[in-house]
Amino acid sequence: EDVVLNLNRIFPPSFDEIKRAILRAQEVALHLNVGEIHDILIPEYYRAYLELEKEGNLKIKVLGFVLDEFRDFEEPEGKFVKFGGWKIFLDGSIGARTAALEKFSYTDGGKGMLLHEDEELEELFKLARERGKVLMIHAIGDRAIEQVLRVGKGRVCGDRIEHFELARDEQIERAIEEGFILSMQPNFIGNWSHGGGLYEKNLGRDYRINNRIGLIYRKGGKILFGSDMMPFSPPYGIDSVVRAPFPEQRLSYREAYKIYTSSSFFSKNNQPS
Repeated sequence: EDVVLNLNRIFPPSFDEIKRAILRAQEVALHLNVGEIHDILIPEYYRAYLELEKEGNLKIKVLGFVLDEFRDFEEPEGKFVKFGGWKIFLDGSIGARTAALEKFSYTDGGKGMLLHEDEELEELFKLARERGKVLMIHAIGDRAIEQVLRVGKGRVCGDRIEHFELARDEQIERAIEEGFILSMQPNFIGNWSHGGGLYEKNLGRDYRINNRIGLIYRKGGKILFGSDMMPFSPPYGIDSVVRAPFPEQRLSYREAYKIYTSSSFFSKNNQPS
């Protein structure tokens, strides 16, 4: 998401173009019976959502998270548009082999990288608590997840770990104990988790431990489903997790449907007041 948002600074769209793009995306969401989205934004995009609501053109609810560089961000909220908090990227992706690994390795021996020091994340936790907001923390590899768990210990109040793709057993237990919301993408299983897919090509034998949604659900973890727009389709996400190749990933149709339809409400109402 960070790359896409930075491209907008190189080729900046006009404010009207942003609004038109949102309305086109809204059509897709409504076609899929999606009535609420959680979006990662720069301030101008948040303001576009607010203006569309004032004009009577916004038909879906929006919980917006701005990038962590905008720490002074403070905007009014609407009936449909709310400010959730800040998004921070602690590592990269498995496809680019930049997700930060500790106990695992890429097939070329690489370990990826962390993007922030502990002190930076500590400062953001403090800001979120002071402002009564939450953090959306991108952490894919087990080293990045370890950083979240280490820095976030005793500080969690509705905060989310985004992706949580390569969590070790003890990290799953600690994340649940601390009360993190685990925002995961079941469509990643359908896209990349089957034999010969992206995960196996990049991680080798370790690829089987990715996206263990079923295990986390059965242990009582707080799970929120998203898509990262790959693709934007709850039906595909449900099919992916129901037909997942490994038992620790798999959910029943009823379980997957429940997460998609109830956990967004729970994530909003788990924010500090």
